[in-house]
Parts: sequence; structure tokens; C-alpha cells
Amino acid sequence: MSAPELKPCPFCEGRDIRWTSDKGITVNKCLNCHAQGPVARWDLHHGSSAAETMHMRRDEAQRLWETRADIPAARIAELEAEVKRLLDAIADTPERSRIEELEHQADRDTDRIHDLSDEVERLREANAELRAALNKDATP
Repeated sequence: MSAPELKPCPFCEGRDIRWTSDKGITVNKCLNCHAQGPVARWDLHHGSSAAETMHMRRDEAQRLWETRADIPAARIAELEAEVKRLLDAIADTPERSRIEELEHQADRDTDRIHDLSDEVERLREANAELRAALNKDATP
């Protein structure tokens, strides 16, 4: 018996929909964009074999996939445009510019700290060499 033809993915319109089952949970998954769900759970009933239970979960996952509320592609595009508009609005605020300025300053400060640490280490080594030379000269 072949698998029934399922509705396309509501996110990408993909038609390569497969069911997968793991640890008592079965879902249909779009192999194009990896969207999945809804989840079908079906406990092993007394007298049912594991194979029968797996088929019950698969059938339930397919039923749930087919009865989901479809979100029209136009609505998805509208929501994506709104998200982009909001992100752009956030990016154009003076606060965002100040945050970026402070992030750059923090990067410069971090680089300066590393440079100064290297300089301190170099001076310590030079100091140790001078002390060793003084001790050598002070020995009779």
C-alpha cells in the first residue's frame, strides 16, 4: 500500500513530505525546508503490536498534517515584510548607532589591553635580564 498524497508544506509549498517516528512520537516533515508537525502520540495498547501502533501513529500524523490550518502564502509574505520593516526600524534608531559605536570602542579597547599586556610581559623579561646581568656583575 503506497503512502497517501499529503498537502504541500505550508511554508515552502514543498511536496516531499515524509513521516518519521522516534520514541513514541510521529511527525510528518517537509524534506525541503524541514518544517514538521503536528506531533502524533499513540501509546502501545494492550493487544496491539509495535507495528500496529506505529501504523496508528503514522495515520494520526497524516490526519493532523491534512487538517492543519493552512496559512496562505500571501499572509506569510505579509508577516515576513512586517518583520523586516521592524528590524529596519530598530537598525535606524539613534540608540542602535550608539550601541554600534560602543561595540567598536570596546573592540579597540580590547585590542589596546592586549597590546599593553604584551608590553608588560616584554618589560618583565627585560627587567629579569637586567637583574641577572647586575647579579653577574656584582659577583666577585
